[in-house]
Amino acid sequence: MKDSPKILIVGDSSMIGSRLVELWSDEWKIEGAGIEPPKNEKLSNFSNLDITDNDQVKKVLSKTDCNVVVACSAITDVDGCQKEFGDEDGQTYRVNVLGTKNLAQVCKIFEKRLVYFSTDFIFDGKAGPYDETAKPASSKEKVSWYGWTKLKGEETVFESGCKFLIARIAYPYRAIFPPKTDFVRNIMTRLENNNLYPMFEDQFLTPTFIDDIAMALKTAIVRDLKGVYNVVDTTTLSAYDAALTIAQVFNFDYNHIRKNCLEDFAKANPQAAPRPKKGGLLADKINNELLKSGKSMKSFVEALQIFKEQMGI
Repeated sequence: MKDSPKILIVGDSSMIGSRLVELWSDEWKIEGAGIEPPKNEKLSNFSNLDITDNDQVKKVLSKTDCNVVVACSAITDVDGCQKEFGDEDGQTYRVNVLGTKNLAQVCKIFEKRLVYFSTDFIFDGKAGPYDETAKPASSKEKVSWYGWTKLKGEETVFESGCKFLIARIAYPYRAIFPPKTDFVRNIMTRLENNNLYPMFEDQFLTPTFIDDIAMALKTAIVRDLKGVYNVVDTTTLSAYDAALTIAQVFNFDYNHIRKNCLEDFAKANPQAAPRPKKGGLLADKINNELLKSGKSMKSFVEALQIFKEQMGI
């Protein structure tokens, strides 16, 4: 970017948003906005904001001199979202679609760049891991309601005419975030308590260290990258193999980790949200950009080693 980036993080108290504040604020001006009170003293300013209220969005974006808006506000409880399947008046749709539409359209008005987080759950899980050219699901019946609303959110960004970067991520995790657990910390806790449920050996995913997401997005913002990028680490593996890897890195007994089949689980639990079976994302496009400055997204094991150091284990 020609101008020094000034960042407005919408949803600065979220698992990803709060980490971006921590990692970027020493170098960049960071403002926050959201429905939760500010929790980080590194923010230069904070605005109360409900993204489903278009007037509020216009008010906040008209007053800030930030030139990049990073949208971290979303409803991400996959099974919770599923309870609202098909309900366009429900909170999931209102936040993930209408809220995103408000941000994108107002970014267009005030000539701000939007960074929007999407997910591999927009795909039906038949042919992953996916690159940026893969076609998402064609109907809501082929994905979870969460995945469908995130896909509709992408579409509102495309249609808005604003400058944008869509960062598709998968299973983000970080070392320390008490308000909410994640894929890695949940498995660790269950291994420690010897109550890990059987892990799917036929579900493939790409766990991604949030610090890597922050690093890649920082590069993308500085270079003014546009369009769609998969911002994920480089290892796609089964949920079962991910649990084995976590156990090995953290010295848990992995001999008792049991296997399960996602297809069998789905048949026995029809109320649960569908997960992409052959999911995951490919990081080649973002890695080609990062390699220009000697950086890269990490493997699962490499990221877990840093995660382990941060936890002081």
